[in-house]
Amino acid sequence: MSPEPTAGRAGTTEVERIDHEWRSTRAGFLLAWGPRDGIIPTVAGGVAVAAVGSCLGAAWAWWLTGDPGAPWWLAVFVGLVVVLAAVSAGARQVGRAWAYRAAETAYHRKRLEAVRREATQPPG
Repeated sequence: MSPEPTAGRAGTTEVERIDHEWRSTRAGFLLAWGPRDGIIPTVAGGVAVAAVGSCLGAAWAWWLTGDPGAPWWLAVFVGLVVVLAAVSAGARQVGRAWAYRAAETAYHRKRLEAVRREATQPPG
């Protein structure tokens, strides 16, 4: 029982086409982190980025305010910039993780429907 090829590449089934589309879509969501490319974004990772970065920004501001030669407003400004950058990066990763999860769910649903359609097609 050979499934009929669908529109697109010659000789490919609808499931193969959906899998190929998912691989290219999935690559757009993956994170590059140092020597490891292709890390799936997670909500926990985004929260960790925001929390660790915010702690570092607050520690930096606290450390600079203890320096008698540095103006206090500069220390607070630099600390706030670091905290805002960390929260922004964390929020971006959380949003990316939610978008990845939604795209992955849609892919699985679409693929399951295609498998069911191909299974019920009469032999051609």
